[in-house]
Amino acid sequence: ITNVVSRKVAWLLRPLPHKINRLDEFKNKGIIAVGWPCIGNLHNKNKDDIKKIIDNNDKYNYSKVVLGNVASILDNFVNRMEIGDLVVMPYKDDIYIGRITSDYNYNQEKDNDEDGYPHQRKVEWVTNKASRKKLSDDLRKSLRNRRTTADLSSHYYEIEEFGIDIK
Repeated sequence: ITNVVSRKVAWLLRPLPHKINRLDEFKNKGIIAVGWPCIGNLHNKNKDDIKKIIDNNDKYNYSKVVLGNVASILDNFVNRMEIGDLVVMPYKDDIYIGRITSDYNYNQEKDNDEDGYPHQRKVEWVTNKASRKKLSDDLRKSLRNRRTTADLSSHYYEIEEFGIDIK
């Protein structure tokens, strides 16, 4: 019998794929998503594969640094997030907390410049809207990270507790 250590992982996710506010849609449909349309299905692609796909796409003309950042964001979303992980979605003064309930899903219908969020996961929203002001200073600072996704696992217990308290 092996002892399975349960993961305590939490992620930041911004509701602005393709620079379009999808907050209401994410909440209503029980999904989270990231942009970068027109690069196809990233299932079974590692970070290096993702980087090559983006670099070879004329639509995206990134510097090496930005390309590396984008590949990391997509790798987090496609490969590192797992069912059961918590997600914190900040928007203005509010936050929304959810738990991931599906593996990565490529939605071909949204893989275009109008919709622009083909890379998706299902999520169960644990909280409705809560004020950012109720979080610790450390967690609020972490939410200032400008990336689309970021690892917030160092704050897992605060996020989990917060989600339980306001449920």
